[in-house]
Amino acid sequence: MSCVLQSEIGVAHAMAESGSKVIACFERAVTLTTPDALKALKGLSERLMGETYWAFWSTVDNLPPRQCQNHACLAGLRAVRGEMATARDHLRESLTFLRSEEIGPAAKMLKREFVGQMERMFPQLANEPELEALRREIAATH
Repeated sequence: MSCVLQSEIGVAHAMAESGSKVIACFERAVTLTTPDALKALKGLSERLMGETYWAFWSTVDNLPPRQCQNHACLAGLRAVRGEMATARDHLRESLTFLRSEEIGPAAKMLKREFVGQMERMFPQLANEPELEALRREIAATH
C-alpha cells in the first residue's frame, strides 16, 4: 500500500503546492512501486473487493500505469523547476511504462488522457519531442 499512498500523497502535496514534498513523495513512490509490491496489492485488493470488481481495476491499477503516473508527475515537477534534462528523462520513462503491453486495451484511452493531462498540468513539456511523437502515434491509430 505504501507505493500507492506515496503517489497519492504526492498528488495531494502538488495540489497544495508543497514543491519539495511532492518530488520526495513521487521519488519514494517510484522506488516502492515494484512488481512484488503490486502483486501483493493485487492479492489484497482482489480479496477485499472480490474477483469480479477487481477484474475491472486490475486493467488500470498495475505496475505500468502506476509508474507512468509517478514519472509523469516527476517530469512535470522537474520541468516547472527548470530542470529540463531531468524532466525529459522522467518523461521518457513515463512513456516506456505507458507503452507497456500490460496496459492492454486501455492504452489508446490512457495515451490520449496522458497527452491532455500533460498539456494542462505541465505546459512546459507540451512541445517536447517525446509528446510530439506520442501525438503522432495517437493520430496514426485513429
